[in-house]
Amino acid sequence: ALVDYLDANGLDFHIGDELGEYGSATDADYLGRRLGKTHDFTHVLLELGPEGHEEVLVHAFTLAQSGRPSSLAIVALGALKHMVLEGRVEALVRTLPRTIELGRRAKPLHLAPLEELLAMPLASARAALGLPASLPR
Repeated sequence: ALVDYLDANGLDFHIGDELGEYGSATDADYLGRRLGKTHDFTHVLLELGPEGHEEVLVHAFTLAQSGRPSSLAIVALGALKHMVLEGRVEALVRTLPRTIELGRRAKPLHLAPLEELLAMPLASARAALGLPASLPR
C-alpha cells in the first residue's frame, strides 16, 4: 500500500544512505538526511499528495515532530500562500492544527524503522507510529 501510494503521487523514497560516504556523517548530517528520507513517507502516512497546501501540512507534521527550522519557515510562508491567498480556509483553520497535533502525538518518524514500516499495510504502519487508522480531514 505504501509503495502504491508513492507511485500514484509521483513521490520517491530511498533508504539506506543516511550515514553518507564511508559512514562519516556528523549527528547533524545524519538527522538532516534522515528527516529528508522520511519526508515522502510522511506524505504516505498522512495521505497527502504533492500539492502546495499538502506540502505545508507535511511540514507542519515534521515541525511538530522535530522543531526543524526549515519546516517552520515552510509552514509560515506556505500557509500564507497556499491556504490564505488561495482561499483554503478549511485547511488553515482545521486541517493544519489537526496535523500539528498528529505530529505531536505520533512516535518520532525519524527514529522509526522505516524499512519495516514499508513492508506493512498502511493501517499497520500508522498503528506502529501511534497514528489513527483513518485520518481526520
